[in-house]
Amino acid sequence: MLSIETKKKILLGLLVILALLLSITYFGKSVPTFSFFQESGKEKLEKLPEQETVTLNDQKKYKVYYCEITEINEGTYYAKSKDGFKFSFKEDNLNEPLKQPLQVGDAIKAYFDITASVNGLVKIEIVK
Repeated sequence: MLSIETKKKILLGLLVILALLLSITYFGKSVPTFSFFQESGKEKLEKLPEQETVTLNDQKKYKVYYCEITEINEGTYYAKSKDGFKFSFKEDNLNEPLKQPLQVGDAIKAYFDITASVNGLVKIEIVK
């Protein structure tokens, strides 16, 4: 048989664990959790704006769309931005080569030259 002091300690421990679990449930979105899986492209895109205008080192302005690679077919990459803008490209047509191969589901930043009237896509970067 357990003593009264031992029972109190066990009950106190259970109450602390219950309070901890309730607080994690209540504040769950703000508690960082460890995941064995990488964040998907869609999850990354949710945190980013649909588009923005940036100026790079060459002093040109670019419209940047945050997109997801939806398909790859015979060297042609198909992408769709958060606002529904769809486009395709080949690596050969970019001003800068891809730093790493793209896969379906990757979140990317697509840089379009504002001054180009047709096919202004100049650069693609993977969103990390």
